[in-house]
Amino acid sequence: MRRKIEASAVWLQEHFVAVELLTCAIAIAAVVYSGLQYYSLAQEYAAVRAELASSTLAYKQITANLRERFAIVTGRNQELSDSLSLEQQKNNQFEAQLNGVKGQVDQLQTLADTDKELLQKYSKVFFLNENYEPASTTILASKYVYETKSEQRFL
Repeated sequence: MRRKIEASAVWLQEHFVAVELLTCAIAIAAVVYSGLQYYSLAQEYAAVRAELASSTLAYKQITANLRERFAIVTGRNQELSDSLSLEQQKNNQFEAQLNGVKGQVDQLQTLADTDKELLQKYSKVFFLNENYEPASTTILASKYVYETKSEQRFL
């Protein structure tokens, strides 16, 4: 066994330069490989960063656009709400007017349905109306009338 170790040591001494060159070549290959990997990763990182920047910009533009549209829609909604409130107030006023008119119409309908004789007996309005004529009148003689153009009647 000792001989094998001595033989290995001798072989290493004889081929020391070759082993050093091989070791240096492996080290250089590892450095080159690491450099290439670093370069590749740096390019990929730059591409991803650029894509992220463009995505961020697109996101900001979309967000700004949506905020603008939201403001427009909110304003329009407020306008419509105000218009609706105004129209509801108008409808309520119109309803109040209709209710008042309906009450008057009901009174007039009641008066229209009331017996004419009752109106003649008890209504001041009917009595003072220009179309009122009592049931029985007497024609005055023309000698008692100042204006003789039309005949005058007396109760």
